[in-house]
Amino acid sequence: MITEDWLWRQVESLNLMVTRLLLHKDEAAYELPVNPGDYSENDRLCALVRGCIRDADAVTALELLDTADEREGDDFAEIALEAYRAMNNLEEETLEENDISRHEFLRGIKDLASERGFNLWKEED
Repeated sequence: MITEDWLWRQVESLNLMVTRLLLHKDEAAYELPVNPGDYSENDRLCALVRGCIRDADAVTALELLDTADEREGDDFAEIALEAYRAMNNLEEETLEENDISRHEFLRGIKDLASERGFNLWKEED
């Protein structure tokens, strides 16, 4: 339990730091257009990822983020950071059922920041 709490705080802290560095705000909250007919590729990605998280399917959500065609720009960063925060808030049992560790969220956030030129941590061996 202590390890899970520590790791949860690590993901939260790193997510907040990277959100502030990349997006210059305190919380990543991507806004979707009201009309789904007006969705861009990133809007569709966001809707799909949110749906997966709502259905507690973190595996598919991570796959969608990892294989996204448009990984550049603030829109993708905001979608990804919002998703990592939301997945981090899933119950431990849900993560275990999905065979996912919060370490994967840390790695995703670090990769996102590194792709944008922010390498502020020592790489693990």
